[in-house]
Amino acid sequence: MTTYFHLPFGTLPSSILSVSTRMAFFTAAIFILFSNPVLAQTDELNRLEKSGVVVLADKGAVAVLVQGSVLYAATERDGLYSFSLAKDRFNPEPLSAGGVKELSIPTGGIAVAGNFLYVTDNLKGVVVFNVAKPDDPKLVTSFKTADEAWDVQTDATGNFLYVAAGKAGVETWDISNPSSPQRVGQTNKLTWDFAWGLTLQKNTLYVSDRKNGVKIMDATRPTVLTLKASYDTRGELRNTFITDSLLFLADGLVGFEVININNLSRIRRAYSQAYTQGYAGAVIPYPLNPNFIYVSGGRAGLFIYDGRKFYDEEPAPDKTDKFVPERGFLEYRNLSAYGHAIYVATNKGVHVYQYDLSPLLTNISNKTSDENQPFKYVFEGFDPDSDKTSITLAGITAQTQGSAYNKATRELTWTPTFEQSGKYDFTARISEQTEFGLGTEQKFRLTVPHVNRKPTQPQPLDQLVKENDSLRYTIPEGTDPDKEDAGKLTYIADSLPRGAAFDADSRTLRWLPDYTQAGDFRVRFTVRDANTDGKGILTDSKGIGVRIDNVNLGPKFDSLETQVFAENKAQTFEILARDPDKEDDGKLTYTATSLPPGATFDAAARKISWTPTFEQAGDFKASFTVRDQGLDLKLKPAAAFVKEDKLTVNLTVKQTNRSPKFTAIGAKQATETKLITFTIAATDPDKEDLNKLTFTTGTLPEGATFDAGKRTFTWTPTFEQSGTPTAVFKVTDTGIDGTALSDSEAVVITVSNVNRKPTMEKIADAGAIEDSAMTFTVNATDPDKEDDGKLKITVAGAPNGSAFDGKVFTWKPSFEQSGSYKLTFKVTDDGALTDETSMTIKVDNKNRPPVLTKMEGKSVEEKADLLQVVNAADPDKEDAGKLVFTAEGLPQGAKFDARSRTFTWKPEYGQKGEYKVLFKVKDSFGAEVSEEVSYKVGKLNRKPAMVKIKDASLVARNSADSASVGTSLTTKFSATDLDTDDKLVFSATGLPSGATLDEQGNFSFAPTEKEVGKFTVEVSVKDGVGGEDKTAFRITVAAPKKTAKPSAPKPKKKTK
Repeated sequence: MTTYFHLPFGTLPSSILSVSTRMAFFTAAIFILFSNPVLAQTDELNRLEKSGVVVLADKGAVAVLVQGSVLYAATERDGLYSFSLAKDRFNPEPLSAGGVKELSIPTGGIAVAGNFLYVTDNLKGVVVFNVAKPDDPKLVTSFKTADEAWDVQTDATGNFLYVAAGKAGVETWDISNPSSPQRVGQTNKLTWDFAWGLTLQKNTLYVSDRKNGVKIMDATRPTVLTLKASYDTRGELRNTFITDSLLFLADGLVGFEVININNLSRIRRAYSQAYTQGYAGAVIPYPLNPNFIYVSGGRAGLFIYDGRKFYDEEPAPDKTDKFVPERGFLEYRNLSAYGHAIYVATNKGVHVYQYDLSPLLTNISNKTSDENQPFKYVFEGFDPDSDKTSITLAGITAQTQGSAYNKATRELTWTPTFEQSGKYDFTARISEQTEFGLGTEQKFRLTVPHVNRKPTQPQPLDQLVKENDSLRYTIPEGTDPDKEDAGKLTYIADSLPRGAAFDADSRTLRWLPDYTQAGDFRVRFTVRDANTDGKGILTDSKGIGVRIDNVNLGPKFDSLETQVFAENKAQTFEILARDPDKEDDGKLTYTATSLPPGATFDAAARKISWTPTFEQAGDFKASFTVRDQGLDLKLKPAAAFVKEDKLTVNLTVKQTNRSPKFTAIGAKQATETKLITFTIAATDPDKEDLNKLTFTTGTLPEGATFDAGKRTFTWTPTFEQSGTPTAVFKVTDTGIDGTALSDSEAVVITVSNVNRKPTMEKIADAGAIEDSAMTFTVNATDPDKEDDGKLKITVAGAPNGSAFDGKVFTWKPSFEQSGSYKLTFKVTDDGALTDETSMTIKVDNKNRPPVLTKMEGKSVEEKADLLQVVNAADPDKEDAGKLVFTAEGLPQGAKFDARSRTFTWKPEYGQKGEYKVLFKVKDSFGAEVSEEVSYKVGKLNRKPAMVKIKDASLVARNSADSASVGTSLTTKFSATDLDTDDKLVFSATGLPSGATLDEQGNFSFAPTEKEVGKFTVEVSVKDGVGGEDKTAFRITVAAPKKTAKPSAPKPKKKTK
């Protein structure tokens, strides 16, 4: 099994524990987890054994308590006994010759404070003994509680005693003077079922309230106990034990329960277990290791739990062990413990048990240690019940040569050699030095990884070649001290020059340096091992020098085509020479040996600059020389090694033409339909172009003409050409350099406008209807484009509510605007010239329907007068006094006067119901509206009338005489009701006994001798809606008539 063990922190205060002293013991207990996340160890089962010792076997033990090395036992009928545990805790020795008889019926509560023992008694309350001499307990006193005393607890000072007093709850007694205890506190204001058991931790008292579960009380002030929280268990709670945030409950017939009280406002169940035929009556911890809990289970036996498992998120703790008592109805009651010993109060004396926990290894885990490194490991373990232990180690063999284990110091030591890498398995065992000899084994593995050592690269030789000569060199082979790297070494080279290559398989460097690679180079070669320990590749590197001697090559000019220049234009060109030796990059020297007049040469920029004059048209030559540095084999300048190149460039200068210029013309003025004319002129600086200039035009106004020979412009603008048109003129020379040049000028001509009158378009007359929108567009034209978008149109005579935006006329005539309207529209141009036109709009009337005034329905009864006037209005003045009123669906007897608009009616009997009348109103144009009005007629009840009933005379029948015959009356009473829908119901008063009358009026009466006499009967009929009528009649019943008795028959004569 996998063990995760908790230990109490610090030194346990005692190895002695009982139900009554459990509070003092566990206050300091804290759980600490010791577990190995890698390895699981196997522990042998913890042992629970019955020692075979039973004291007071012929007596029923109720309570047990260990104090020091003394065991006290309270019996059912024989008083208090004391036993010594000093010699053998598993075999108690009697101290007193017999039981102290002052106890009557002890109930199970027992506690000690100083030299005084307090025992609960069913009859006497709490009995106090002086146990300064355990072998001779002396009665001090006893005191009665408000109800039966069942358990006691002393506070930390020993001055106060808490008593579980049954239905009276918990009482607090001052025992600072044990001979005269005084009650100083009660809790009888709380609701109690039956205070049975007590547990005190610090200043909190846990009370077992039988069927009400546990009450958690603040005992900061012993005389005033206050309720902090409560928890209702499922059974009859007998006893509790508290540790940290868990409360263990002995819950009677329900069994054992654990609750978490970390949050008193939300107490929750952590575990529960029912006992078959058992009764959980007491719970205490194992004093040598409070992680384990003892529970007394009545006839089910003694249970022990591993309390650590109750902290799991999903608790499913297993019992550490369980002992089921033998047959004979042995009942386990109170508990106490001392070391490994458990004392159980039963109905057949005090039984002694032994309990022991297996020892545990606490620091076992897999380990790793490198080759050639010292390894030391000390094994650790402990026994949960503090017994002495020893640790042995298995697994030291020939393969672990050099390793050693010291049993006394529990230390394993070993320095593995470089040849001992591998995995080695060991088994450690811890055993307790007791008669039980319990032990635990755990395996672990020591891994010795291989330790890698670096390889060695022998020093390669330096190399020397010239540019463009081939280099081939194989470096020496490397070595490695590790056999694991044999045949696995690899090689790399870095800092290789451009073009060089290294073949790792053959360890060969190959290179053909070009003419640009003269100089000194460093190449580094590295040997790498196979990383046999996985911690990284180890290497060794060696470098060599490679010298490349220079081979000087001469520079060469780039060829240039003929360079073409133009007169009076600044131009440049560059020359360029190239040298295959990179050493000469930027270090070539340029000189000019021949240049045309006015040209210059910048040697640094290799640039020729020249601006030929207007007199230098023709062909020229320019000559240049370039020289290198003259570097020798070692790249040192030397005159004997200088090399040069020469270049001659052809130059051509071409003529440059100059453009002609216009003589200023200026802006011109003109008027529509009036002639305008003018002449233009131009000059050219080149004499070659004298009298050879050509004049042309670009853009001209429409209708304009230009005479190029006479250089004359002519134009008469039309009425449509006012504005500022432009005439563009161009002059061009002959192009003496092959490119003709020109000049141009734009002349702005301002043409003044001649205004003409605008014209309004005719507008047709229009028709409209009241409350309907109308719209039409008004247009005007003007022959002058200058007035485009500038015409303004106005209207005169526009009716109210209309709108005109200068283009569109809109109007929605109101219901009061029928008739004819004349409108005049006038247009005005930008020059104040006008035109106008008129039109007529005829608006027709639009009829609107009349409106009936809302009429509410009415309710009346039959024979009641009803009058209602119909009102209506019409929004059109044309319908004033012309409305016509009618009514449809008039009920029988109703009338409607159209002139007075009055509806009248007096409903008759039988007209109950709802009637709908449709009222209508129509105007002079035929528009009609209507409204339906509902009238409800309620019934007016008419009472029924009884038909007169005649008196009756009857003869009674003798009920004792079967031959007696009387007379009877059977009839049906009747009544009339004008309301035919009424349901008539008959009843009567004064009916003789035996007479019957049903609701339908059926009457029956057959009198006997008991009904002889005169009877006045009043019959009533009701219609069910308040109408009633009555009538009375008389019944006279005469006595029965006597009947003749039949004579006995004569006897017949006997014949022989």
